[in-house]
Amino acid sequence: MGKITIHTLDPNAPTVTQEFTKYNGTDSTTPLPNTDVRLVFSEGIQDAGTNQNLYELYQKVAAGTEPKSKLAGLLRDSIKLYQDPGTAQPLRLWITRMTRTTGRSITRMW
Repeated sequence: MGKITIHTLDPNAPTVTQEFTKYNGTDSTTPLPNTDVRLVFSEGIQDAGTNQNLYELYQKVAAGTEPKSKLAGLLRDSIKLYQDPGTAQPLRLWITRMTRTTGRSITRMW
């Protein structure tokens, strides 16, 4: 895991900062394996397909008026993560998680 450069498709794009919740000493660009990753945008962003403001939807989920699955689906469909190997075309990242019910891992494109 490591810090990556983030690009958006918007010609007047907001800036995006990547932060880690757990890192090695004081070097916040060297995350530990069990870190959470935060993407912090300089302005409100919305889903291109639905024009849904993601922060407003987050507030509705936090208030219990919208299901978490709606926000999770929009985030999954709106934000794609890639690794830049530096010498070749960027590679789409995959995530692996354990299911709570079966304990088996599921790998999905992120």
